[in-house]
Amino acid sequence: MSRALNVAPKIQPVDIVGRFRDLERGVRTHENNPIGLPDAPQGRLQSMPIPALILFKAFCYIDQEFRLPLLTGEYLPMPDPYSQITTVAPGILDVLIKAMELRAADPRSQAIRKVFLSLVDLPDAARVLEIGCGSGAITRELAHLPKVAEVVGLDPSPVFLAKARQLAAGIANLYFDEGDARSLPYADNEFDLAVFHTCLTHVPGPEKAVAEAFRVLRQGGHLAILDGDYSTTSVAVGDHDPLQACAEAAIAGLVNDRWLSRRLPGMVRSSGFHLQRLDSYGYLQADSPDYMLTLVDRGADILVNSSRIDSALADGLKKEARRRAESGEFFGFIAFTGLVARKPPL
Repeated sequence: MSRALNVAPKIQPVDIVGRFRDLERGVRTHENNPIGLPDAPQGRLQSMPIPALILFKAFCYIDQEFRLPLLTGEYLPMPDPYSQITTVAPGILDVLIKAMELRAADPRSQAIRKVFLSLVDLPDAARVLEIGCGSGAITRELAHLPKVAEVVGLDPSPVFLAKARQLAAGIANLYFDEGDARSLPYADNEFDLAVFHTCLTHVPGPEKAVAEAFRVLRQGGHLAILDGDYSTTSVAVGDHDPLQACAEAAIAGLVNDRWLSRRLPGMVRSSGFHLQRLDSYGYLQADSPDYMLTLVDRGADILVNSSRIDSALADGLKKEARRRAESGEFFGFIAFTGLVARKPPL
Protein backbone atom coordinates (compact mmCIF):
# COMPACT_ATOMS: atom_id res chain seq x y z
CA MET A 1 0.00 0.00 0.00
CA SER A 2 1.06 3.60 -0.42
CA ARG A 3 -0.25 7.10 -0.02
CA ALA A 4 0.78 10.52 -1.23
CA LEU A 5 2.13 13.07 1.24
CA ASN A 6 1.24 16.73 1.20
CA VAL A 7 4.34 18.53 -0.05
CA ALA A 8 5.24 21.58 2.03
CA PRO A 9 6.34 24.72 0.19
CA LYS A 10 9.54 24.77 2.20
CA ILE A 11 11.58 22.32 4.28
CA GLN A 12 9.66 21.24 7.36
CA PRO A 13 10.62 18.81 10.14
CA VAL A 14 9.38 15.27 9.62
CA ASP A 15 6.16 14.48 11.48
CA ILE A 16 7.50 11.48 13.38
CA VAL A 17 4.19 10.83 15.18
CA GLY A 18 2.39 10.78 11.85
CA ARG A 19 5.01 8.42 10.44
CA PHE A 20 4.49 6.03 13.35
CA ARG A 21 0.75 6.02 12.74
CA ASP A 22 1.33 5.23 9.08
CA LEU A 23 3.79 2.49 9.96
CA GLU A 24 1.38 0.92 12.43
CA ARG A 25 -1.16 0.71 9.60
CA GLY A 26 1.46 -0.86 7.34
CA VAL A 27 1.38 2.15 5.01
CA ARG A 28 4.46 3.20 3.07
CA THR A 29 5.23 6.76 2.10
CA HIS A 30 5.04 7.68 -1.56
CA GLU A 31 8.20 6.57 -3.32
CA ASN A 32 8.47 9.78 -5.32
CA ASN A 33 8.50 11.98 -2.24
CA PRO A 34 9.75 9.82 0.62
CA ILE A 35 10.24 12.49 3.28
CA GLY A 36 7.75 15.11 2.23
CA LEU A 37 10.24 17.42 0.51
CA PRO A 38 10.20 18.92 -2.96
CA ASP A 39 12.59 17.02 -5.22
CA ALA A 40 13.92 14.88 -2.38
CA PRO A 41 17.01 12.87 -3.36
CA GLN A 42 16.40 9.16 -3.64
CA GLY A 43 18.54 7.57 -0.95
CA ARG A 44 21.64 9.63 -1.72
CA LEU A 45 22.84 11.53 1.30
CA GLN A 46 25.66 13.00 -0.78
CA SER A 47 23.03 15.31 -2.31
CA MET A 48 21.74 16.52 1.04
CA PRO A 49 23.57 18.93 3.38
CA ILE A 50 24.62 17.72 6.81
CA PRO A 51 22.19 20.07 8.67
CA ALA A 52 19.35 18.39 6.82
CA LEU A 53 20.65 15.01 7.92
CA ILE A 54 20.39 16.12 11.53
CA LEU A 55 17.03 17.84 11.02
CA PHE A 56 15.50 14.77 9.45
CA LYS A 57 17.13 12.17 11.66
CA ALA A 58 14.80 9.25 12.02
CA PHE A 59 16.60 6.59 13.97
CA CYS A 60 13.36 5.75 15.73
CA TYR A 61 12.29 2.37 17.04
CA ILE A 62 9.41 0.64 15.32
CA ASP A 63 8.30 -2.64 16.86
CA GLN A 64 11.93 -3.17 17.95
CA GLU A 65 12.81 -4.40 14.47
CA PHE A 66 12.51 -1.63 11.89
CA ARG A 67 13.69 1.95 11.77
CA LEU A 68 12.34 4.76 9.65
CA PRO A 69 15.16 5.58 7.22
CA LEU A 70 16.44 9.04 6.49
CA LEU A 71 15.90 9.40 2.78
CA THR A 72 13.80 6.55 1.47
CA GLY A 73 10.26 5.33 1.97
CA GLU A 74 11.38 1.75 2.52
CA TYR A 75 11.52 0.11 5.91
CA LEU A 76 15.12 -0.91 6.24
CA PRO A 77 15.65 -3.71 8.78
CA MET A 78 18.50 -2.76 11.12
CA PRO A 79 18.50 -5.48 13.77
CA ASP A 80 20.50 -5.13 16.95
CA PRO A 81 23.33 -7.62 16.35
CA TYR A 82 23.33 -8.65 20.01
CA SER A 83 19.69 -9.72 19.73
CA GLN A 84 20.62 -12.03 16.82
CA ILE A 85 24.09 -12.83 18.05
CA THR A 86 24.13 -16.47 16.93
CA THR A 87 23.86 -15.41 13.27
CA VAL A 88 26.28 -12.46 13.29
CA ALA A 89 29.36 -12.67 11.06
CA PRO A 90 32.67 -13.47 12.80
CA GLY A 91 34.21 -10.15 11.83
CA ILE A 92 31.40 -8.24 13.56
CA LEU A 93 31.71 -10.47 16.62
CA ASP A 94 35.39 -9.55 16.89
CA VAL A 95 34.50 -5.86 16.81
CA LEU A 96 31.85 -6.36 19.51
CA ILE A 97 34.24 -8.30 21.73
CA LYS A 98 36.87 -5.57 21.49
CA ALA A 99 34.27 -2.92 22.31
CA MET A 100 33.01 -4.86 25.34
CA GLU A 101 36.48 -5.40 26.72
CA LEU A 102 37.48 -1.80 26.00
CA ARG A 103 34.51 -0.37 27.88
CA ALA A 104 34.93 -2.78 30.78
CA ALA A 105 38.58 -1.77 31.17
CA ASP A 106 37.82 1.94 31.17
CA PRO A 107 38.46 3.44 34.64
CA ARG A 108 35.16 5.34 34.52
CA SER A 109 33.22 2.13 33.88
CA GLN A 110 35.14 0.37 36.63
CA ALA A 111 34.32 3.14 39.10
CA ILE A 112 30.61 2.93 38.23
CA ARG A 113 30.56 -0.85 38.69
CA LYS A 114 32.45 -0.66 41.99
CA VAL A 115 29.84 1.67 43.48
CA PHE A 116 26.94 -0.22 41.93
CA LEU A 117 28.01 -3.69 43.07
CA SER A 118 28.77 -2.42 46.58
CA LEU A 119 25.02 -1.83 46.97
CA VAL A 120 24.25 -5.56 46.76
CA ASP A 121 24.21 -7.44 50.08
CA LEU A 122 25.52 -10.94 49.39
CA PRO A 123 25.42 -13.91 51.74
CA ASP A 124 28.54 -15.92 52.46
CA ALA A 125 29.47 -18.47 49.76
CA ALA A 126 27.16 -16.80 47.27
CA ARG A 127 26.38 -18.27 43.87
CA VAL A 128 26.20 -15.58 41.21
CA LEU A 129 24.78 -15.69 37.67
CA GLU A 130 25.62 -13.13 35.02
CA ILE A 131 23.04 -13.29 32.24
CA GLY A 132 24.32 -12.13 28.85
CA CYS A 133 27.97 -12.24 29.87
CA GLY A 134 29.45 -11.65 26.40
CA SER A 135 33.22 -12.01 26.55
CA GLY A 136 33.10 -12.37 30.33
CA ALA A 137 34.67 -9.07 31.34
CA ILE A 138 32.17 -8.47 34.15
CA THR A 139 31.92 -12.15 35.06
CA ARG A 140 35.63 -12.12 35.84
CA GLU A 141 35.12 -9.17 38.18
CA LEU A 142 32.22 -10.88 39.92
CA ALA A 143 34.38 -13.95 40.58
CA HIS A 144 36.72 -11.83 42.73
CA LEU A 145 34.06 -10.19 44.89
CA PRO A 146 34.12 -10.93 48.63
CA LYS A 147 31.68 -13.64 49.74
CA VAL A 148 31.36 -15.05 46.21
CA ALA A 149 31.93 -18.81 46.00
CA GLU A 150 30.95 -19.43 42.37
CA VAL A 151 30.05 -17.41 39.30
CA VAL A 152 28.32 -18.65 36.17
CA GLY A 153 28.28 -16.60 32.98
CA LEU A 154 25.57 -17.34 30.44
CA ASP A 155 25.42 -16.17 26.83
CA PRO A 156 23.79 -17.40 23.60
CA SER A 157 26.93 -16.86 21.48
CA PRO A 158 29.44 -19.72 21.23
CA VAL A 159 32.00 -17.24 19.91
CA PHE A 160 31.59 -14.92 22.90
CA LEU A 161 31.80 -17.90 25.25
CA ALA A 162 34.97 -19.22 23.64
CA LYS A 163 36.61 -15.84 24.18
CA ALA A 164 35.22 -15.64 27.71
CA ARG A 165 36.70 -19.02 28.63
CA GLN A 166 40.03 -18.04 27.12
CA LEU A 167 40.21 -14.78 29.07
CA ALA A 168 39.06 -16.44 32.30
CA ALA A 169 41.61 -19.25 32.21
CA GLY A 170 42.92 -19.88 35.71
CA ILE A 171 39.91 -18.48 37.60
CA ALA A 172 38.80 -21.59 39.45
CA ASN A 173 35.35 -20.46 40.61
CA LEU A 174 34.14 -19.25 37.20
CA TYR A 175 32.12 -21.25 34.68
CA PHE A 176 30.31 -20.47 31.43
CA ASP A 177 27.15 -21.90 29.89
CA GLU A 178 25.40 -21.36 26.58
CA GLY A 179 21.76 -20.38 26.77
CA ASP A 180 18.97 -17.85 26.29
CA ALA A 181 18.19 -15.24 28.96
CA ARG A 182 14.47 -15.81 28.35
CA SER A 183 14.69 -19.56 29.05
CA LEU A 184 17.46 -20.14 31.57
CA PRO A 185 18.85 -23.70 31.74
CA TYR A 186 18.77 -23.78 35.55
CA ALA A 187 16.45 -25.08 38.23
CA ASP A 188 14.43 -22.84 40.50
CA ASN A 189 16.13 -21.17 43.48
CA GLU A 190 19.75 -21.82 42.45
CA PHE A 191 21.45 -18.42 42.77
CA ASP A 192 21.90 -15.64 45.31
CA LEU A 193 22.52 -12.89 42.77
CA ALA A 194 21.50 -12.47 39.12
CA VAL A 195 23.28 -9.74 37.16
CA PHE A 196 22.33 -8.12 33.86
CA HIS A 197 25.16 -5.83 32.78
CA THR A 198 24.38 -3.86 29.60
CA CYS A 199 22.35 -6.84 28.46
CA LEU A 200 18.60 -6.25 28.76
CA THR A 201 18.51 -3.39 26.25
CA HIS A 202 19.61 -5.96 23.65
CA VAL A 203 17.03 -8.62 24.53
CA PRO A 204 13.72 -8.76 22.62
CA GLY A 205 11.11 -9.54 25.25
CA PRO A 206 13.22 -8.43 28.26
CA GLU A 207 10.34 -9.02 30.68
CA LYS A 208 10.78 -12.76 30.05
CA ALA A 209 14.44 -12.52 31.02
CA VAL A 210 13.57 -10.67 34.24
CA ALA A 211 10.91 -13.28 35.08
CA GLU A 212 13.45 -16.05 34.52
CA ALA A 213 15.92 -14.30 36.81
CA PHE A 214 13.22 -14.24 39.49
CA ARG A 215 12.65 -17.97 39.04
CA VAL A 216 16.28 -19.04 39.42
CA LEU A 217 17.01 -16.78 42.40
CA ARG A 218 16.70 -18.10 45.91
CA GLN A 219 14.24 -16.53 48.34
CA GLY A 220 15.84 -13.28 49.45
CA GLY A 221 18.20 -13.28 46.47
CA HIS A 222 19.09 -10.10 44.61
CA LEU A 223 18.73 -8.83 41.07
CA ALA A 224 21.28 -6.26 39.86
CA ILE A 225 20.77 -4.47 36.53
CA LEU A 226 23.18 -1.91 35.10
CA ASP A 227 22.27 -0.73 31.63
CA GLY A 228 22.51 2.29 29.39
CA ASP A 229 19.79 4.86 29.13
CA TYR A 230 20.85 5.03 25.51
CA SER A 231 18.41 7.79 24.61
CA THR A 232 20.91 10.08 26.39
CA THR A 233 23.85 9.11 24.17
CA SER A 234 25.61 12.21 22.90
CA VAL A 235 28.84 13.21 21.19
CA ALA A 236 27.47 16.59 20.13
CA VAL A 237 29.15 19.84 21.11
CA GLY A 238 26.46 22.04 19.56
CA ASP A 239 23.27 22.09 17.53
CA HIS A 240 23.29 20.07 14.31
CA ASP A 241 26.61 18.43 15.12
CA PRO A 242 27.24 15.86 12.34
CA LEU A 243 28.97 13.46 14.75
CA GLN A 244 25.69 13.06 16.60
CA ALA A 245 24.26 11.35 13.51
CA CYS A 246 26.95 8.69 13.93
CA ALA A 247 26.14 8.20 17.61
CA GLU A 248 22.43 7.86 16.90
CA ALA A 249 23.05 5.46 14.03
CA ALA A 250 25.21 3.33 16.32
CA ILE A 251 22.55 3.19 19.02
CA ALA A 252 19.80 2.50 16.46
CA GLY A 253 21.81 -0.35 14.98
CA LEU A 254 23.34 -1.78 18.17
CA VAL A 255 20.59 -1.48 20.80
CA ASN A 256 17.24 -3.20 20.71
CA ASP A 257 15.42 -0.74 23.00
CA ARG A 258 17.12 2.51 23.94
CA TRP A 259 14.32 3.46 26.36
CA LEU A 260 14.21 0.23 28.36
CA SER A 261 16.01 1.48 31.48
CA ARG A 262 13.18 3.92 32.11
CA ARG A 263 10.68 1.07 32.30
CA LEU A 264 12.78 -1.22 34.47
CA PRO A 265 11.19 -0.38 37.84
CA GLY A 266 7.74 -1.39 36.65
CA MET A 267 9.12 -4.45 34.90
CA VAL A 268 10.92 -5.85 37.95
CA ARG A 269 7.94 -5.18 40.21
CA SER A 270 5.66 -6.98 37.77
CA SER A 271 7.94 -10.03 38.01
CA GLY A 272 7.58 -10.12 41.80
CA PHE A 273 10.71 -8.29 42.91
CA HIS A 274 10.84 -5.65 45.63
CA LEU A 275 12.72 -2.63 44.28
CA GLN A 276 15.49 -1.50 46.63
CA ARG A 277 17.49 1.07 44.69
CA LEU A 278 17.33 2.99 41.44
CA ASP A 279 20.32 5.18 40.58
CA SER A 280 21.81 6.99 37.61
CA TYR A 281 25.50 7.04 36.72
CA GLY A 282 27.02 9.38 34.18
CA TYR A 283 29.56 7.85 31.82
CA LEU A 284 31.60 10.68 30.35
CA GLN A 285 34.59 10.44 28.03
CA ALA A 286 36.50 13.53 27.01
CA ASP A 287 40.17 12.71 27.49
CA SER A 288 41.12 9.40 25.83
CA PRO A 289 37.57 8.69 24.56
CA ASP A 290 38.44 5.24 23.23
CA TYR A 291 35.02 3.64 23.70
CA MET A 292 32.99 6.60 22.46
CA LEU A 293 35.17 6.76 19.36
CA THR A 294 34.14 3.18 18.60
CA LEU A 295 30.50 4.35 18.69
CA VAL A 296 31.27 7.08 16.17
CA ASP A 297 33.09 4.58 13.95
CA ARG A 298 30.37 1.95 14.11
CA GLY A 299 27.67 4.53 13.52
CA ALA A 300 29.47 5.89 10.46
CA ASP A 301 29.83 2.34 9.12
CA ILE A 302 26.11 1.69 9.67
CA LEU A 303 25.26 4.84 7.72
CA VAL A 304 27.49 3.65 4.85
CA ASN A 305 26.06 0.13 4.88
CA SER A 306 22.51 1.49 4.74
CA SER A 307 23.43 3.78 1.79
CA ARG A 308 22.82 6.94 3.75
CA ILE A 309 26.31 8.34 3.29
CA ASP A 310 29.30 7.35 1.20
CA SER A 311 32.60 6.05 2.55
CA ALA A 312 34.37 9.37 1.96
CA LEU A 313 31.96 11.19 4.25
CA ALA A 314 32.23 8.39 6.82
CA ASP A 315 36.02 8.70 6.81
CA GLY A 316 35.67 12.44 7.25
CA LEU A 317 33.40 12.01 10.26
CA LYS A 318 35.80 9.53 11.86
CA LYS A 319 38.70 11.91 11.29
CA GLU A 320 36.76 14.79 12.80
CA ALA A 321 36.07 12.73 15.93
CA ARG A 322 39.79 11.99 16.29
CA ARG A 323 40.73 15.60 15.64
CA ARG A 324 38.49 16.62 18.52
CA ALA A 325 39.98 13.93 20.74
CA GLU A 326 43.53 15.02 19.98
CA SER A 327 42.76 18.72 20.50
CA GLY A 328 40.79 18.18 23.72
CA GLU A 329 37.45 19.11 22.16
CA PHE A 330 35.76 15.69 22.22
CA PHE A 331 32.74 15.07 24.44
CA GLY A 332 30.97 11.74 24.78
CA PHE A 333 28.26 10.89 27.29
CA ILE A 334 25.83 8.09 28.18
CA ALA A 335 23.73 7.91 31.34
CA PHE A 336 23.55 4.46 32.91
CA THR A 337 20.76 3.22 35.15
CA GLY A 338 21.54 0.99 38.11
CA LEU A 339 18.77 -1.04 39.71
CA VAL A 340 18.89 -3.39 42.71
CA ALA A 341 15.86 -5.47 43.62
CA ARG A 342 15.20 -8.42 45.91
CA LYS A 343 13.15 -11.58 45.61
CA PRO A 344 10.96 -11.60 48.74
CA PRO A 345 12.17 -13.99 51.46
CA LEU A 346 9.90 -16.71 52.76
